[in-house]
Amino acid sequence: MGDITLFDYFAIIRKRWILILIIPIIAVALSSIYVFKDNEPIYEARAKIAVGKRVGDEVGREYFYLQQANKDLVDTYMNIAKTGIIAERVAVQLPEKTSAGMILSGLQVSKVPETQILDVKFRHRNPEKAAEICNITADTIIERLAEIEKGDVALLVDPAVIPTSPLSSAGKMAKVILSGILGLLSSVLLAFLLEFARNPELRKVR
Repeated sequence: MGDITLFDYFAIIRKRWILILIIPIIAVALSSIYVFKDNEPIYEARAKIAVGKRVGDEVGREYFYLQQANKDLVDTYMNIAKTGIIAERVAVQLPEKTSAGMILSGLQVSKVPETQILDVKFRHRNPEKAAEICNITADTIIERLAEIEKGDVALLVDPAVIPTSPLSSAGKMAKVILSGILGLLSSVLLAFLLEFARNPELRKVR
């Protein structure tokens, strides 16, 4: 038998087109169910905390300035902000019963690159609650850092406001599309493997 031609590949695809279509369809359906099973919109509120120091001058006036903190110190503050003790203190300040685990699940704390700013974000299905919990969390972080450092070392520079629109679902759709592409590639590969397994003549190439 001669070399396999492009026509032979198209013939295999045409012969097993049902299999090639079914697998990506199933993949898209299953991924859609998983990704969009909880289609209730999620809102994200964010607040910003500056790492600095409160000092007084010779006449008793107080100032807050951004001290030149090293990278490790800012990273340490960021990790402290994500600890369980912060979540527990936030939970007890809320009027409704809330667990520390729920607070941690919706909380994200990161450092704004090339700054001494901590970016505090909280996600919730209720936009008002997202902003409320975000601000309580930011205040709690500031209080906790003051306890540890024995003085004010952080300041809320941008409090959270109530978000007006939910997070985009583009990321979810991208996952569905990716699952469809992977399903299609897998189905084509499976079709060729099945055909080569059932037709030994296709393996006899010069």
